[in-house]
Amino acid sequence: PPRFLTVYSLENSELVEKMIEKVSSRYPGIEIHLETGEEGASIFDSIDALTAKITAGIGPDILILDGLPAKTYQSRGLLTDLSPVLGSLLKELQQNILSAYMQEEKIFMLPVHYIVPAIFADREGGRAAESLHSLMQYNTGVGDSGKVYLGKYSREDLLELTYYHYMPDFILSDGSVDETELSNFLLFTKWLGDEGKVSSGESADCFFKASGNIADFTETYARVMFVPLCGMSDLDICANYAEGMAAREIELQSVDGIFFPEGLIGVNAWSQKGELANQFVQAVFSSEVQSEYADVPGFSVNTKTFALEFEHWKNGSTSKKEWLLEKQEEMIAKVSKNQMMDAAILQILQEESADYFSGEIILADCVAAIVERLP
Repeated sequence: PPRFLTVYSLENSELVEKMIEKVSSRYPGIEIHLETGEEGASIFDSIDALTAKITAGIGPDILILDGLPAKTYQSRGLLTDLSPVLGSLLKELQQNILSAYMQEEKIFMLPVHYIVPAIFADREGGRAAESLHSLMQYNTGVGDSGKVYLGKYSREDLLELTYYHYMPDFILSDGSVDETELSNFLLFTKWLGDEGKVSSGESADCFFKASGNIADFTETYARVMFVPLCGMSDLDICANYAEGMAAREIELQSVDGIFFPEGLIGVNAWSQKGELANQFVQAVFSSEVQSEYADVPGFSVNTKTFALEFEHWKNGSTSKKEWLLEKQEEMIAKVSKNQMMDAAILQILQEESADYFSGEIILADCVAAIVERLP
């Protein structure tokens, strides 16, 4: 009879599908079921339902923790230590990423891929981008063009950008809310959007498609553009434009050494299928399986696979472009701070700030509405 394993992901993605497909083909005797957040339900409701299942001992075996309150799950003892499971595989993984999750020799979660936020900026713009407040000030009162490139952004896209980059730490350890921190985050985001002539409109995930807008950026007077590096093709695009940018004294820079985990794996500590879950974890981090999803977003956390992908993109490049790609590789190898997004918080911020950003309500009322909806 087939052996069953349940994988939970808040949303389905190409990376999750590839992972399941490759593990299934490697272990045909294991039947893997994917569960996702309930359709039509809010993210909070989906997370509440999942948490209730886990604590009742009937939750999924493997958790893709992207967007989930991963740190809360860990602190409540709901995640298994993966270090014994990974064993000798740990030596094959990128140590800068691994170190971000290691706690007293234990690892409760680990991403199979990661994204590196970067900016094209001159020296002044790079300094300005160090905080949301300084970025907002830098972009204020500079005429129609703006120094920060926000072409094609909607207000929702802008909020996603500022949330990922300048995640406000407004929920305190005792569960209370630092309303000043929250107010400032919303005020500076609105100010940045108003100066950048960002209007309401459908979210188009502009932030994570930024590499496609670099050509537009080069034709403006803007001095800062946020470019999340979501894989080798983004590096290639950036290298193509880097020389032209250098003539304007604009360079590609990383942002405070942060990275965004993609396909963040955890194992339910209450799972009755520990052995199968371990096989899944070992498979997804192996170089064999990692090399199978090299074409989906993110950089491989497996050192060998990452190096091979890089060599593949460098082949046939001019010496100048090869040098630029190597500089970018060095930048990526130094990231070591994991920035974990809470999808439920972002959803509340986006929904409750819409009327504030459009000028229909004042900031204090917007903050009050957000606080009321927080768990």
